[in-house]
Amino acid sequence: MRPLLTPDEMASADSATIDSGVSVEVLMERAGRATARLGLELLGGRYGRRAVVVCGKGNNGGDGFAAARNLSSEGVAASCVLVADESSIKGAARTHLKRARKAGVPVMPYTESVLHKADLVVDAIFGTGFHGAPSGLPAEAIAAINKSGTPTLAIDIPSGVDGATGRIEGEAVVAHATVAMAAEKLGTALPPGTLHAGRVSVADIGIHVPESSLGRVEAADVSAILPRRSADAHKRSVGSVALLGGSAGMTGAI
Repeated sequence: MRPLLTPDEMASADSATIDSGVSVEVLMERAGRATARLGLELLGGRYGRRAVVVCGKGNNGGDGFAAARNLSSEGVAASCVLVADESSIKGAARTHLKRARKAGVPVMPYTESVLHKADLVVDAIFGTGFHGAPSGLPAEAIAAINKSGTPTLAIDIPSGVDGATGRIEGEAVVAHATVAMAAEKLGTALPPGTLHAGRVSVADIGIHVPESSLGRVEAADVSAILPRRSADAHKRSVGSVALLGGSAGMTGAI
């Protein structure tokens, strides 16, 4: 069963990992590598492909800077566009912005035109702690990403989706795929958030995932409890199922 974490549970797991001696910068680097790996799958190649990473000011944006640098090192023409003032980017996210620039990745303010020639858009605007309705430049960028029709990869959660409830109050990215760090978040398992997440892949970035009271049932969970049929089995040799339902005038239910 795939565990589903709330943003608070994920934040606690992050903090415990950092307290154990793993820096935020290292976790961002791992997140960037995981994003780049999935991005390469969606691109279907390296050379001649263009990726635009739309970055916010927080840690999700920091993951985006690391992803752009890793995509660039693989031969993809990757660039970063900012939906926040560069001066507002602090800490580990700023460290990875500088590393991206040093590696030759273009970093520029957001304009809608930068999306037009992209083969892949990476959504690194908001993280799992976001709630409410996006506004200003982030909201404009989200609307433009959706309008572009370009395959979109969300980091951790599509921007605009509430990580705890899946609720959407304004604009939200409609992703073709989402790469969830350490564990899938509840917001991509509940509607309407799940309808915006696309295919969700979980990346192991070295964070211990705590036990969760919630989980997503997967095919392996179901197959593990089904009895095995022998080669000469027939419909009467593996048990019977009784169905009880319907009522007068409602026989279609059964």
